Amino acid sequence: MGVHEVVEASSADMRATGTVGQVGSRQRVASTVPGRALVVQDRNLAAGGALLDSLRARALEPEILRIDRNTPLPEPELLDMAIVVGTARVSGSDAPAWLEREIDWLRRADRAGTAVLALGSAAQALAIALGGAVHRLPQTRRAWTRVTTEAPKRIAVGPWLAWEDDRIVLPPGAELLAHDHVGPQAFAVNEHLAVQFHPEATPEIVPDWVLTSEEVLDFQGIMEATWRDFPVASVAARRLFAGFVDSLVDDHR
Repeated sequence: MGVHEVVEASSADMRATGTVGQVGSRQRVASTVPGRALVVQDRNLAAGGALLDSLRARALEPEILRIDRNTPLPEPELLDMAIVVGTARVSGSDAPAWLEREIDWLRRADRAGTAVLALGSAAQALAIALGGAVHRLPQTRRAWTRVTTEAPKRIAVGPWLAWEDDRIVLPPGAELLAHDHVGPQAFAVNEHLAVQFHPEATPEIVPDWVLTSEEVLDFQGIMEATWRDFPVASVAARRLFAGFVDSLVDDHR
């Protein structure tokens, strides 16, 4: 079964693939067939090949859901893990109408013990869901950048594509993993990993982001930087994705 968009994921459908087991005081799916990893995104082409390859290599079948289309979100306790990819603004009057639904779902995922990998503005949404905050930057950032990392085996220095409108204020109990002059760029909390940059970005994805931006961007300059930095970034991205998935697989053993 290949990648497909989830039109409706019912509890019965989820239970057909596994049984719900206990992990401490929280629940976690113990699958009897290849596990199911939900990929939530807010536009087409958000989930790149490296992310999906890392899931499939570990017997996790990715199911892609478009939250901006008001597709019902499955109960988080029935999932092995979730990857949430965001490119929308999460602060101000121009935040999308579906944002509160995503934040509420992230809170429920945390309570259920379902690990979340939050990418881009989804990292900001996760921070808000768990008691942190975001503040609008005086100037948006659309550029390849490098970070200072406290966990080089998990988060490389880069290059990473930053596509940011807001600065994250970490939620209580979060561990700062990477930062730059703008603010936190990666953090871990409970079983979740959040990175504000975009490790899923590829030369096939970025043109759509540039062309649909509300700002007038330097298409040629951004694409030249993307082609220049992507070979190194893709290696770091695969290591980040594999490290997150493997940490959860190890917890199941």
